[in-house]
Amino acid sequence: MRILPTIVIALAALIPIPAWAGKYAFLVGVENYDPTQLSALSYAEDDVLALGKSLEAHGFNVVVMSSQSRIPALEPVTAQDVLTQLDRQLRGRDPDDTIIVALSGHGVQLKNDKPDADGAKETYFCPKRANLMDRSSLVPISVVLKKLAACKAGRKLLIVDACRNEVEPKEVKDKATEIELDPAGVARREVPKGMLALFSCTSKERSYEFPELKHSVFTHHLLEYLNGDAGAVRYPKGQLSVTELASYASRSTRDFVDRRLAKDQRPELLSPGGLTDWSLGEFSKQTLTNTIGMKLKLIPAGEFQMGSGRSAKDLAAIFEKEASFFEDEYPQHRVRISEPFYLGIHEVTVGQFRRFVTQSNYRTEAEQDGKGGYGFDLSTGKFEQDSRYTWKNAGFTQGDDHPVVNVSWNDAVAFCSWLSREEGVKYRLPTEAEWEYACRGGTTTMYQHGDNPEGLAFVGNVSDGTFSAKLAEINKTITGGISARDGFATTAPVGKFRANGFGLYDMHGNVWEWCQDRYSSDYYKSSAAADPRGPSSGSNRVIRGGGWNDNAWRCRSANRDWSPPGIRGSDLGFRVLRSSI
Repeated sequence: MRILPTIVIALAALIPIPAWAGKYAFLVGVENYDPTQLSALSYAEDDVLALGKSLEAHGFNVVVMSSQSRIPALEPVTAQDVLTQLDRQLRGRDPDDTIIVALSGHGVQLKNDKPDADGAKETYFCPKRANLMDRSSLVPISVVLKKLAACKAGRKLLIVDACRNEVEPKEVKDKATEIELDPAGVARREVPKGMLALFSCTSKERSYEFPELKHSVFTHHLLEYLNGDAGAVRYPKGQLSVTELASYASRSTRDFVDRRLAKDQRPELLSPGGLTDWSLGEFSKQTLTNTIGMKLKLIPAGEFQMGSGRSAKDLAAIFEKEASFFEDEYPQHRVRISEPFYLGIHEVTVGQFRRFVTQSNYRTEAEQDGKGGYGFDLSTGKFEQDSRYTWKNAGFTQGDDHPVVNVSWNDAVAFCSWLSREEGVKYRLPTEAEWEYACRGGTTTMYQHGDNPEGLAFVGNVSDGTFSAKLAEINKTITGGISARDGFATTAPVGKFRANGFGLYDMHGNVWEWCQDRYSSDYYKSSAAADPRGPSSGSNRVIRGGGWNDNAWRCRSANRDWSPPGIRGSDLGFRVLRSSI
């Protein structure tokens, strides 16, 4: 047992995974608890969802246990739920297999527990129904370690992103339970060579979440390493090294918390059987930052169900609209995206577009034809076209970190062409299929967070209570959509809300996004099964995602809309796709 500021491993010791071996990950995230026991967390479920996507990109078969699971048996309600699923995931593994188990949520140590011979106390992970006065409702990490030790997989990694501070309930009961409670030290001494356990903090410390990161500090740095952002020197022989992962996440977490919060959080690595390095897979750059500071995320190839999974009749009843509003979303059909691609993590910003305009002397269509774009006048509440409205003036204040608006499809294509020339690699707008695949991020619900429109306030900037309150001051005839407040009456700086499963921001709301395809209302009836590119004829172009002034039904993952390629508006922008080749 030791604190891990640095691990030095001879590169020759890195053991690669055989080509035939299986790679498995079981991830548990808990955010919501009984408020009389534990406070709610903000990012624990986002942590495991993002970690799962990253591991999937590296060839792992991932099972996520969280309240966002569509399978009730995969919700971590009780300690026994977690341990039963753990047994299932560990069963039948072979010596050539790799298994990662990650737990993200509240963790505690109990003051009235006796320490082991090494002075260490048991750490308990807290499922949804954790009761701090009942040990049987908690998951002892020693039990998790013991189950992992018994698993036949040759490479095993336990990640615990949870606090380990001591709590002192008034009474702790020892109820009869199927869980065998062992002193933590016993399990540690039995763990064989080839297994590692990485804790986000050392005993008696807390683990911190950080709003700017949209993750816990520890998981943020795990993801940085897995996604290729730790620096090339940390990827020995082009491999993802498990000990380099631990070293990078530990040092970076410790330094971040010390610098930003002036507190201690010192991740701890347990390697009871001796420290052996092994590969998690081949290194591939998961996130790129291009020459204008734009971050792009690698979206893996895959399949998904495109279109609405609910009938037009059901949607009409939910949103009190005519069924005809939704008819272009059918039939729902399976689509294969055969090649990975990089997609902008954020919408193109005002600052990025300004660099394009400055370096190329480009004039947008709104400037060229003298008609201007469409603006929203906050003093009157009017949306109107006027020559004074361009990408530089939407009628409301925008900073360089806001999404650029009042750009036509032709302007967006011109930006992509310029960026392609600048960098010598192909940039373009995403196809409609690529956009929806990226937006869903593995989900099948109406939105990335589920089916509740009110939840949009946490994942996107839409017509909401903030919008309604602002407009009520100036124009009582205009009303907003959802009741919840997202905090922005017009555009928001990019990345202010939660990312989706692929690590992309603002796929719901903020601004509509141009797609490459032409639009046809009945295209889904004849769409190609692999990499559809849209109709071969037609003048209108697809727009997706909804904007800051749109109601919830227009911001769904499946919603389709269109505009002529020369149109521009104060709620219309774009994001770019870069070829992965």
